[in-house]
Amino acid sequence: MLFIGEPLKEYVATIQRDGDFSNTPLVGFAGDVVPNMASYTRMAATQFGVGCTIDVLTAIGPEGDAPSDNALADLQARDLHLHPYTKRLPGKELGTVINLKNTDGSPSQEKVRLERRDSAFRDLLNDATSQDLATITDGYTHIVVSGTSLACIRERAKLVAVLQAAKKNDPPPLLIVTTNLRPPNWQMPDAEHGGGLSPGDPRWGQKARHWLNAIIQLADIVFANFTDERNLRGCQTPHEVGDTLRLLRPEAELIITNDAEPILAIYRDGDVQRSICLSVHPAPKVVDTVGAGDAFAGTYVAARMAGHSAPDAAEWALTIASQVIGFDGALPRSGASLKFATRTVDAPRSSHPL
Repeated sequence: MLFIGEPLKEYVATIQRDGDFSNTPLVGFAGDVVPNMASYTRMAATQFGVGCTIDVLTAIGPEGDAPSDNALADLQARDLHLHPYTKRLPGKELGTVINLKNTDGSPSQEKVRLERRDSAFRDLLNDATSQDLATITDGYTHIVVSGTSLACIRERAKLVAVLQAAKKNDPPPLLIVTTNLRPPNWQMPDAEHGGGLSPGDPRWGQKARHWLNAIIQLADIVFANFTDERNLRGCQTPHEVGDTLRLLRPEAELIITNDAEPILAIYRDGDVQRSICLSVHPAPKVVDTVGAGDAFAGTYVAARMAGHSAPDAAEWALTIASQVIGFDGALPRSGASLKFATRTVDAPRSSHPL
């Protein structure tokens, strides 16, 4: 498997009444598909007995840059391997993610702040040749990319070209897309808007729709969030999200999350396309929701690789996600473990043909 994304330095900070905050010491490394989703896929694949190697394609700072060196060690400790094209770029460094807390320790409504305007990953494909783009994905059975990867990389057309080339492989790999809409990432300066865009400028949404549509049209599995799609496309219900995404890619398996509300899964069962809604596991305590979506997606993918049905895979994934919101940070720290068990995998469920 190949995951394309960016590790970030991860901090936790408390928002004060004036809206200001100060960073706490570095608590680890995070980033939606790399390392978060890749790590959870690795954990789940091991639990399910799925034999696979997981590579990550990224860019970090040069050798000797301590955060970059430590991020690399963290990836290796999680049994994630570097793609040969991974770059260590002089003069660059990791971006940062700050998980925000209220003064009582509960998750802030703002959730996270990101700073990655000049992070190394943004320049990953700057000097990639046509031959590079055509061969980066050779030998992989699964490729995972997110809307965050697409938003942050400067050479978006080259990333799309990598995925287009992959789909021409024989056999073509499964392409897994997590839309992960983070508006600030699309507002950063890039080739299309050299000065960046303000939050109120509608062009960031137009840009995001254009590029996300380009990779969704290639995808085999798409993870989307209802609130994101409502903000981006104006969808009023999760089912409307499903209808909209099916127009882009009718054959794709769609998993539409909605925070604590039921999850909508649209999938093929033989020759029939079905939909099912699954309730979200209640959590005894919500400490930090960052990383829960990545945990869900990674566990789901591993369960599907292990031969579980889409509804069963979603149940496995919900079980893990409900544990992830019980600790600080996107990934479990050293010595922590997750319990791979589900509520209702064997219970009868009602799905509906579309």
